[in-house]
Amino acid sequence: MTLVAVLLALLAAVSLFVGTVSHAMLWYECRGTPHEARLRALAGPRAALLWLARRALTASACQFLLLLTYPLGWLPFPRRFLAARVRPKSPVPVLIHGLYHNPAAWLLMALRLRRAGYDAPHCLGYQSWRSGFEDVAGQLARDVRDVITRHPGRPLILMGHSLGGLIIRRLLAEPDIAAACAAAVSLGSPHRGSRLAAFGYGRLVEDILPDSANMRAMERLVPAAPVPGLALCSPADAMVIPPDNLLPPGPSGFEVGQTVPCDHVQMLFHPAVAAQAIDWLGRVAPPVRN
Repeated sequence: MTLVAVLLALLAAVSLFVGTVSHAMLWYECRGTPHEARLRALAGPRAALLWLARRALTASACQFLLLLTYPLGWLPFPRRFLAARVRPKSPVPVLIHGLYHNPAAWLLMALRLRRAGYDAPHCLGYQSWRSGFEDVAGQLARDVRDVITRHPGRPLILMGHSLGGLIIRRLLAEPDIAAACAAAVSLGSPHRGSRLAAFGYGRLVEDILPDSANMRAMERLVPAAPVPGLALCSPADAMVIPPDNLLPPGPSGFEVGQTVPCDHVQMLFHPAVAAQAIDWLGRVAPPVRN
């Protein structure tokens, strides 16, 4: 067996483990709650556990794809290629990945945004292992201000997946960033924290536990200026537990949009999720085709 085959087998095993454990946790946490009834309704005539097992396999496949493309995030070309400037008056998407991911997570979504007319997506990155939430937010605030400087007069669209959605809410508390934003979208973000963070490693996961001081502060956080916000949530998300923690707190100003049943990572790749986000953006911050 070659080294490549061993590496692929290892990635597949890790992906299967993550998909299986997260969905087992979802079922365990939802037993006896209204969300169990929602999951059973989604399963339809099939047994709920069989449906959940199929969801776990889909989640594992998406996790494998994410891990397989991860090295692309270390290269400079995704950011340079995707940041091409064609329509100088159109909103500029700024995409912030989730915990343990990197800018490569956005390659498919960024291409879909470009096809929709948002021609200059910036995929920002951060270090997940040694930094706390405020450290990451501070670094990304500097990066976002750099994007504002590079595109004078162009409004920003902030989009975050998972932890990235929490970070964009934190960025919107900065007056200059909020004033420069036309819209914000979160995908599968733990707006009230996630119990699954207890199984993670690093300072960041401690800050997204539901009872952490950071999450209590995020509950009270208010945008510095009114910015239309959309929190996309999947009823089959197995990474944010309990599922109601996907719902943003009232002070955030975000409205909630239910997506098709898809996994946490699958939201990055699912065409229906991308279409839902782009359709909403087309209403609140449409591209300028000049």
